Amino acid sequence: MLTRRIIPCLDVKNGRVVKGVNFMGLRDAGDPADLAEFYCREGADELVFLDITASCESRPLFYELISKIAGRIMIPFTIGGGIGDLQDIRHLLNAGADKVSLNTAALAGPELISRAAEVFGSQCVVCAIDAQRKDDGTWEVFTHGGTRPTGRDALEWARTAAKMGAGEILLTSMDADGTRKGFDIDLTRRITDAVKIPVIASGGGGRPEDFLDVFRNGRADAALAASVFHYGDIALPDLKRFLNENQIPVRMLRMPLPELKYDAAGLIPAIVQENATGEVLMMAYMNRQSLEISLKEGRTCFFSRSRRTLWRKGETSGNIQEIREIRYDCDADTLLVLVDQSGPACHTGERSCFYRSVESMGE
Repeated sequence: MLTRRIIPCLDVKNGRVVKGVNFMGLRDAGDPADLAEFYCREGADELVFLDITASCESRPLFYELISKIAGRIMIPFTIGGGIGDLQDIRHLLNAGADKVSLNTAALAGPELISRAAEVFGSQCVVCAIDAQRKDDGTWEVFTHGGTRPTGRDALEWARTAAKMGAGEILLTSMDADGTRKGFDIDLTRRITDAVKIPVIASGGGGRPEDFLDVFRNGRADAALAASVFHYGDIALPDLKRFLNENQIPVRMLRMPLPELKYDAAGLIPAIVQENATGEVLMMAYMNRQSLEISLKEGRTCFFSRSRRTLWRKGETSGNIQEIREIRYDCDADTLLVLVDQSGPACHTGERSCFYRSVESMGE
């Protein structure tokens, strides 16, 4: 199971972060640069900046503010609002954005998605869909910050955007937005089932259980929220601990490495254990570099004593190990790595490398 992402959203108006309910009744939530730096420290996986009035006001984005934020964070940064052409995208990427979120302009000219994907790569292109439920049970797409109906069906538009080259969908339920009554699970699941690219669920997150629900039942790849984070109702580290305890793989906040006792060769043994069952799967060695890589990527990376090189578990077999937690013992000379194992852990094809008993050696 791939790691799920938690993404705070900065809805920005006149250079300040604001938040309302159902896209209405906006109130101040703070300085965007300060909030961005705070969320980076708290363990956010990514950050989204939406200039919510740029399209309505037909003006460019706040490039200086975007550059300032980018200089203060070290996580992927997505920018949306008022993007009209490739030149706008280029300016944003040069200002420090990692991705751009296209909505109004993409609906006006879907070829913008394919051109952007061709020039900058699909990984940079996010298609934002603001959807509202209709009386017949379908969802209609809105543009210009949720103020203008388009007549387009949300599922149909999501499929089109994916075919045009979008690398990700940012899906906002206008009905749930700001209500804190839970994500629109039905809408999210229908979109995730309709496309093969990652879907970020947005709108309605109010309790940790809402995030659990959208990951389990909505099958979202990421969950985005704003007010619950801005006003301190949910702390990111607490939310991630809750999800981790409920078997949703998330990247936990990485603290500075402890003072471990490596051997003369700079190695430390790492015992790998299945998180769900407690079964010991294998033992390998890590050095400081492979440990740092494992923490950064969320998958195990070891050091081969025979080849004298780093190796990532599953890089040839595909039997990867998603890390849930890494512990160290009381003497700080051994690691315990809790993982979600994909396929067998042993090169022999056995689930665990410890499949033989000592008694059988003499037979």
